[in-house]
Amino acid sequence: MLAPQIRADLSISETQMSYVFSAFAIAYAALEIPTAWWADRIGTRSVLTRIVLWWSSFTIATAGAFNYVSLLWSDSSSG
Repeated sequence: MLAPQIRADLSISETQMSYVFSAFAIAYAALEIPTAWWADRIGTRSVLTRIVLWWSSFTIATAGAFNYVSLLWSDSSSG
């Protein structure tokens, strides 16, 4: 797992890292049902395209994190 290296690189505590993981899980879970409804309404192909584009954008944003706040923001926005 990369968490120890990320924590060391950004100088964040284990508790702060758990908040980062929680932000990701909450954002992901909160958007699953609305996204599925949207896919049922307009079609899976266009929704999957949107998901791939957004996921890629926020993965890039996560790579650009330079401190705890920026990492927390980029992870909570990835849902």
